[in-house]
Amino acid sequence: MADEKLGIKGTVILVIVMGACFLAYHRWFASEDLTLTVVETSQLAGELTVAGIQITNSSSMMDIKDPVIACDALGASGTVITTLKQPLYEIIPAKKTWSSPRVLVMGAVPDQAATFKCRISDATPKW
Repeated sequence: MADEKLGIKGTVILVIVMGACFLAYHRWFASEDLTLTVVETSQLAGELTVAGIQITNSSSMMDIKDPVIACDALGASGTVITTLKQPLYEIIPAKKTWSSPRVLVMGAVPDQAATFKCRISDATPKW
């Protein structure tokens, strides 16, 4: 009888630890659940603008909020000159794709920037 209780307690502890690990991963790496599709980047009056942003949340359980869009300004050699960041104060529901209705102004473009590569650098789970 004592062995059965130990087995049940052990199973309960294992489930709790696994759940905590799952939540911790999604808390610290929420941006890993997001996929960014940028339709258009352009330079307007010396500023980088990003339009047609679509973000897909592949998490099956968790809404994610406040993704940070980061665009690397690359020189002709491919070297990253600077990274321009802009938060989007939006909620991306689990298993949904969100589209931005606006143009995002990222910041000043360095003189030697030849191309831009954008990604999501950070995000927070919505508890």
